[in-house]
Amino acid sequence: DNFEANGYELIDMLNKPYDQGMKVSANFRPDETLKAGEQIITRIIKPQVNFKGVMIQAAQVEVSVSE
Repeated sequence: DNFEANGYELIDMLNKPYDQGMKVSANFRPDETLKAGEQIITRIIKPQVNFKGVMIQAAQVEVSVSE
């Protein structure tokens, strides 16, 4: 709440689909439980931070991909 009051926003990406057009640094790991072609963000290493609607820190994430 304090971050938001000062114009900062942490973007929630956990368990969301990954898209190659995203501005993130991604590490990939195979996951045999996913459907073919599925790519899901399963870990946030460093969150994306926006300040007044503009990204000031890109996220670093781990993406689980189907085999």
